[in-house]
Amino acid sequence: MVVAVITEWAQALLPARGKTDKLHTIFVGIMSLALAMLVLLCTVFYAPSNVVTYINLFISAIVFSFFFFTKYPPPKNFWKLQFIGQVLLYAQMFLLIY
Repeated sequence: MVVAVITEWAQALLPARGKTDKLHTIFVGIMSLALAMLVLLCTVFYAPSNVVTYINLFISAIVFSFFFFTKYPPPKNFWKLQFIGQVLLYAQMFLLIY
């Protein structure tokens, strides 16, 4: 969780243009991987039911498959895939809490 938070702050401080673009993208990649791993580990260890476990494992497989499409520089309209990944992570967190 600490890695996800620190890299979130770092990528937010560095603009995605000019000299800091690559570093921004590296921090974004680390942050997204850390968040995906965090949700997966919370699912494995703290899921309230087997149904939530199976749903979240399925969603995690989808989220981790998105990493195969990442490259630098990001392809056009890559933000759509990022948005879908964020929504899926939030859905997993919601399932874990409720």
